[in-house]
Amino acid sequence: NIDKKATEITSLNVVMISDAHIGISVRENAISKMVTLINQLNPDMVVFCGDIFDESTTKKLKEYSRDEFKNIKSKYGVYAITGNHDFMAGDLPDTISYFKDAGVKFLQDEWIKVDDSFYIVGLSDPGNRKVKGYEAKSLDEILNGVDKSLPIIELNHRPERLEEAEIEKVDLQLSGHAHTGQV
Repeated sequence: NIDKKATEITSLNVVMISDAHIGISVRENAISKMVTLINQLNPDMVVFCGDIFDESTTKKLKEYSRDEFKNIKSKYGVYAITGNHDFMAGDLPDTISYFKDAGVKFLQDEWIKVDDSFYIVGLSDPGNRKVKGYEAKSLDEILNGVDKSLPIIELNHRPERLEEAEIEKVDLQLSGHAHTGQV
């Protein structure tokens, strides 16, 4: 339960996928099955919380995933963030393009207001920031312009920065990375 009003929305069925590592653990049949299972759950929203691809994901598997991800059905959309292995899946903008081509909204240190009712905030994984020369933004910077009286859902690949999320009035943080049952 979130103690904030989200206009007319009283509940939200969110399906989260994290650490699929398409290539190492998941191939074509499992990708298709994953999409079928997601749709059977009749989600209001679907979120990919990082490490969907990794260093073993071939271009062919990325293309197959893109084509399958187009079939995901949800009321409020499909969102994704980077995980540490997504940086190793080849050129990051190219990797992200497979999600975008599938209609997945990719959030990197940014937020989106959904149905004028709640926010989804996506944090970019810090895994390769030093290598990439990327300066980590504080959650305060990322949330600039957010109406904190509405519910805020944060997607953060790593189950970290919880105190910062609490200070910034984040209501729900969804994370993967730890491989403790989310696959």
